[in-house]
Amino acid sequence: MEIFDIIDENGNPTGKTVERSIAHAEGIRHRTAHIWIIRRKNGRTEILLQKRSRNKDSFPGKFDTSSAGHIQAGDEPLESALRELKEELGIHAVPEDLQFAGKFPISFAKEFHGKMFLDEEIAFVYIYDHPVEIDRLTLQKEEVEEVQWFDLEETYQQCRQHRDKFCVPLGGLQLVRENILKKGAFTVSMADVDHMTACDYVGIVSGNKEPDKFAKAGFTAEKSEKVDAPIIKELPICVECKLKSYDKETCRLVGEIVNVSVDERVLDKNGNVDVAKAAPITFDPFNNAYIRLGEKVGDAFKAGAALK
Repeated sequence: MEIFDIIDENGNPTGKTVERSIAHAEGIRHRTAHIWIIRRKNGRTEILLQKRSRNKDSFPGKFDTSSAGHIQAGDEPLESALRELKEELGIHAVPEDLQFAGKFPISFAKEFHGKMFLDEEIAFVYIYDHPVEIDRLTLQKEEVEEVQWFDLEETYQQCRQHRDKFCVPLGGLQLVRENILKKGAFTVSMADVDHMTACDYVGIVSGNKEPDKFAKAGFTAEKSEKVDAPIIKELPICVECKLKSYDKETCRLVGEIVNVSVDERVLDKNGNVDVAKAAPITFDPFNNAYIRLGEKVGDAFKAGAALK
């Protein structure tokens, strides 16, 4: 029998307890610990999601948080998070391995297995970013059917639109995204003619369907020396930026350029970028085509002087 602390709206125990079955039958607020396992791969952030066992009392067969579980009466969120990682995935972590990202409420009522399931909880969220190899995990089969890596941003957008495959709580995804954004950096690599097909490929193929799409495109990444973000080695020009602002609703971000990395092979004899050598491409929205840039048509900030 599992016993939970009944909590207030801030997640603090009230001194009263409740059995698990009653908590979910009557919608009594309690606490859970959620652990998100993340990694950086090919310039993208990926999250490890577990597929819930078909026997689970809620959302059977859906992909969910990396590891999560109820906090038993008298236990603390951190010790519960460490226990869940060990029990569900076989990861033996220590307190210093987990980064607290915040907490958020979960509230829903849904029918599973012919019974109503009422969930009122406050989830305490932790991030684990140490290396994890799926084939070395020990899964708790009663809880976890399998685990897979998913692209964070693609999963977030999919969960905002539909829930057919996932039962991932948006509140948890948002906390993970906000935590990552605290690093405050990103890079923008310019697509060129030689890599047009590869650049188009990584844009049209989901990382959730093709986990190794970056490598399949022939790209490799190296860490920028100026910001905490990767540079695509094969592309000749990369703009390195510090994050200034980010709108979660529109996914619009604004950055400050702190450095521009340029491959020597696209420089002229004076050390300036030769646009013809760089062969950058741009998107033509009228014809759904890519256009090569490079032809000079005039001198910037001088041509207009002819009209003075």
